[in-house]
Amino acid sequence: MLLDNPDLPETARKDLRVILQEAQRTKQIVQNLLSFARQMPPQRNAVQLNLILRRTIQLRSYDFNSHGVDIVEHLDEDFPMSTATLIKLQQVFLNILNNA
Repeated sequence: MLLDNPDLPETARKDLRVILQEAQRTKQIVQNLLSFARQMPPQRNAVQLNLILRRTIQLRSYDFNSHGVDIVEHLDEDFPMSTATLIKLQQVFLNILNNA
């Protein structure tokens, strides 16, 4: 509802978008845990790897900036869609970034 407020500054709007994305990601993690407990097969969809990677980098951007880490992207914009479980792939990227 806050995102619908026209008086909201763009910086706050950007932060709210990240909060919304992460709330949705958290929801998906919980659903994955429930699916695992019930042994349901994962849902695979067509995903854009560049978009997932950019969202994951955005999630970690504050920590990177506070530690003086600059991220330089060299992504192929014509990279084809892939079939994957979005949240699991994002977790893989997050693990790679955390370990780097």
